[in-house]
Amino acid sequence: MNLRTCIRVLLLVAATAPAGADEPAVTVRLAPATLVDGDTLTLGDLAIVRCDDAGVYRRACGVALGRAPWPNETIRIDRRTVLSRLVASGICPEGVEFVGSEQVAVTRFGQRVSPEEIVLAARKVLPEGGQGQPGPVWRLAGMPREMFVPASHRVALVPTPDAESPNGRLRVTVSALAGMRRVSSRMVEFTASHRVRQAVATKDIAPGARLTPDNVEIRTTRCTTPESDDWQVPFGRVASRPIAAGAIVHGALAAAPRRAVVVKRNEPVIMRIAGDGFVISAIGQALEDGRPGEFIKVRNIDSKRIIVAKVAPDGTVVPGGKR
Repeated sequence: MNLRTCIRVLLLVAATAPAGADEPAVTVRLAPATLVDGDTLTLGDLAIVRCDDAGVYRRACGVALGRAPWPNETIRIDRRTVLSRLVASGICPEGVEFVGSEQVAVTRFGQRVSPEEIVLAARKVLPEGGQGQPGPVWRLAGMPREMFVPASHRVALVPTPDAESPNGRLRVTVSALAGMRRVSSRMVEFTASHRVRQAVATKDIAPGARLTPDNVEIRTTRCTTPESDDWQVPFGRVASRPIAAGAIVHGALAAAPRRAVVVKRNEPVIMRIAGDGFVISAIGQALEDGRPGEFIKVRNIDSKRIIVAKVAPDGTVVPGGKR
């Protein structure tokens, strides 16, 4: 059974009531518009009700008329709707008199929290630099929508950063709390802008060419990720593969230069063993080219044995170790 059918049944029941029934008169005055504060509506919230009977008056004022409007919403309630709710509560329709407007426009009475206030609250939890390093510049990704909170609530704006924000970004939820209850919230997103150094090729660089200020320039720019702790100026290193002009010279493109060969294959080499107060030397034959710090195979001229020895910077070798 729908609402219209219910109203007709109630009106029919009221019309067939005994002629001698003495019902107190109820006068309902509707204004063209009204503001409410609360989650639900009653007739007493949006109309002036008059009745000589205190019990009927309280019942009429307490008649429920549904939910209150959402923020920025207007609900219109007409006389017919009010009458149907009064009849449903047991009040005789013949004793109800309406004055004033034909309908009332109901809006929510509250306070607005501007987007600027929300962003200001979110910025309070933005991380700063640490260990003497400057922090990133946080740029607002987009302005949030305003919040609307009931006027009866004294709210506090509480920002909470999202620990699972994507790299280079930070999401902050700003909640409007009335006591321990959240009445509204907005998400604010920021992007990080870090000051970093970059090595940029100023001309084409061939593989093996040494990186110098003539072909590489150090520039300062901003990036969403911070500069690596082990970043170093690449001057003195060599290009590990072709580098085009304008390309960023990162670690994989800049290799440490190989040391010069100090021991050549098939040439004689001095094998030296040093201890506490003694030095033993012997002549060997290098079976491989060797650079300082490398291990190569050496044949002992006297014993003809092949050993592994470490190449020293002065061109001698020290037996022992593994390749």
